[in-house]
Amino acid sequence: MVEVAKNWLEILTDGSAAVKAIYGDLVPKLSNLEFHELIVHQDGPRVSLRFDLAEFPSQPPKKWLIAGANKVQISLMLVSVCDLKICGIKTDAKIDLNIERRGGCINAWGGCDGFDFSLQAEFLMLNSISAYRDDIMRDRLDVVRHSQSVSAEEAESATWEVGDGASITFKIKPISFGKNFESNRQSRLVCSM
Repeated sequence: MVEVAKNWLEILTDGSAAVKAIYGDLVPKLSNLEFHELIVHQDGPRVSLRFDLAEFPSQPPKKWLIAGANKVQISLMLVSVCDLKICGIKTDAKIDLNIERRGGCINAWGGCDGFDFSLQAEFLMLNSISAYRDDIMRDRLDVVRHSQSVSAEEAESATWEVGDGASITFKIKPISFGKNFESNRQSRLVCSM
């Protein structure tokens, strides 16, 4: 039997009050989402889905207004996952997420051209809800991209002035995986502002 919920918040085991406190009577749609990640956790087993909502609340929390936030990011956690299918991979994916309860199982599926997933779990929870301003980093990184470049092999760190007294510092730090791995030459990029 399929439980027809009026909205996805009704299917949440935990967290619907937090979304309602931010969005009021408006239930944010799970369409045209900017999809960031799907994480499979061994314990549980659990799956996390992290994405940006397409709709920003009409009356956001004061701290979001002060920060100039314009994007809301949600992380959903599906617990006691009994089935998971992932097909393809895509960067900059805009997806529609569908959630329904069928008997004692929650079905979630979504995707776009070149990427889709489906899963079944017993519980669905809001893991986190936050907001950020998405144009700051993009604008500053565009300035860096067009003004200077340095390869990881040439520098251990580099600092670029990006205007308005702000700068971005990149540091190259080696990653050690221990003696069971053949190469220790991998690095990670640390960016601080």
